[in-house]
Amino acid sequence: MEKVFYQIFEQLPRVGPGNYESTERAFSILRQAKPLQENPKILDIGCGTGLHTLDLAEISGAHITALDNHREFMDKLVKRVTEQGLAEQIHCVQGDMGAMDFEPQSFDIIWAEGSIFILGLEKGLNLWKKFLKPGGMMALTDLFWFKPGAPEEVKTFFEQISPGMMGLEEATQVIEACGYDLTGHFQLPDSAWWKDFYGPLEKVLKDSGGKYGNTPEALGIIEHLQKEIYMFRKYSEYYGYFFFILENK
Repeated sequence: MEKVFYQIFEQLPRVGPGNYESTERAFSILRQAKPLQENPKILDIGCGTGLHTLDLAEISGAHITALDNHREFMDKLVKRVTEQGLAEQIHCVQGDMGAMDFEPQSFDIIWAEGSIFILGLEKGLNLWKKFLKPGGMMALTDLFWFKPGAPEEVKTFFEQISPGMMGLEEATQVIEACGYDLTGHFQLPDSAWWKDFYGPLEKVLKDSGGKYGNTPEALGIIEHLQKEIYMFRKYSEYYGYFFFILENK
């Protein structure tokens, strides 16, 4: 099952929602909230194929350690880094976001676009905190309800794949309880889902033609991803990604 998932996602420009404008906006909020030293050290957790990593390098001028556990994703990022002459700025590391062995308090900023959901918001915030310097900043995206009153169809869908999905108020309480100040947040626009993520994903699924096999597991993954796209197309006013910018107390 995992093999089919990765075979599909390796073909996408991004492995989750995002765009240059949102990364730039988040870094601008972060920089306004906290004066940064020149060339800060950023840990980019769950970088995937690294499209946002390259955007962040351009926007921030930082020294970036980009981490992901999937070798094929990392190979694509290494190729991009090499082609763009960024090997001095971006260091690529294959590793588990739940078992990182970096030195404590070694990063000015932790960046996590679309990755903290793997651990869960509370666990990720607590686990990663030790790698941030006192007063360090974190920027992350995750899936949340935008407003109450979502129809039963979409509520049932997310109860199956993301039980306990929060709204803004509950997420803010978790952030504060974990020892961070919420310094800014905004919703990712629908365009950040379609251009480099759901649009290409929809095409890959449409053109699959049985290439991932006809096992129940493979067909189930394809069906689930198609349903996920359907849900967003129909109900994106009710849920999506927040970009949160936090300060380590």
